Amino acid sequence: MESELAGGKTEENNERMENTSAQSQLKESEALYKEHDILSGFMAYRVTKQVFLVLAWIAMGLYLELVGPSLTDLKDRAHVNYEEISHILISRSTGYFMGAVFGGYICDRFNKYIDLFLSLANFTI
Repeated sequence: MESELAGGKTEENNERMENTSAQSQLKESEALYKEHDILSGFMAYRVTKQVFLVLAWIAMGLYLELVGPSLTDLKDRAHVNYEEISHILISRSTGYFMGAVFGGYICDRFNKYIDLFLSLANFTI
């Protein structure tokens, strides 16, 4: 009789241990799922941001290179020679360089608000 009672108690203990281990595994998997969900959302944000930055660089490259082939037409319309038109292009490039240096300083100084500055710069142009 005692062996039957001891056997019944061990079965109950085994069931309890299985239930608690199953519950702890469920909690661990839920925690991992939440962590994975947060990380996947963050990674999706980073990938989307990177794609838009690459597209912006491509668009800027196309915009900047548009002047080269149209230089002769620009010279004829402005009634100037190549030397005078080259001063305009040099000052344009200098302005882009100074803007890049100033923008780099702003990005380093106000790193928290970089997305805000980029969106404001986009709307002012």
